[in-house]
Amino acid sequence: MPPFQRIHLVRHGETVGAETGYAGDPALTRIGEQQSALTTDHLTTLGVSSVYVSPLLRARQTAAPMASGLGTTPMTLPEMAEISLGDYPGDQIVGRERPKIDFEAWGGDSGHDFNMRVIPGFQLMIESIRRETHQSIALITHGGTINVILDYVAGIQFDGEMRHLLANCSVSTLEFGASSGSPTTVNVVTHLPSELITPPGEQSLSTPLSR
Repeated sequence: MPPFQRIHLVRHGETVGAETGYAGDPALTRIGEQQSALTTDHLTTLGVSSVYVSPLLRARQTAAPMASGLGTTPMTLPEMAEISLGDYPGDQIVGRERPKIDFEAWGGDSGHDFNMRVIPGFQLMIESIRRETHQSIALITHGGTINVILDYVAGIQFDGEMRHLLANCSVSTLEFGASSGSPTTVNVVTHLPSELITPPGEQSLSTPLSR
């Protein structure tokens, strides 16, 4: 195994109808396609040699130019799909100040069940890459999924909070040694021009990513 391995968690690009809460399985917008192309260039500079992806369309479309540019075939991980929102009408209608990772009340996934899907899948991914020679891996997935992974790696018990409102095609990096891992950067968008950062003004909660 290499002395360390980095996993770059990439949120998918902007999608059609994002303001409606990702009803169905929407495709990328033209802006989302531009974000994906620029993120491909960024991941190349980071030395990424292997790509994993959620099975949902927006993630697969984001991963396509990355896999092509890096000359690799993405590996699909069903466990990395986003939480199901059911018929959730939106934060403003419900009165939420910010998203929660729980949609059981609207016929979607419960936060607990979602957490219990994502974390074992991520653990299996870690065990898989530890057997490989890749030192820099990209996982193209979703805001809820990335939040669950960041909390898990930081040792924060799942509580349904969406601690990080991640921009489209933002990159959050985890570094793993022989026995443990830790987040090093979260929601990096320096590879995108300001006019391509969506949604604008995304901020994290004050809760630190530490044990």
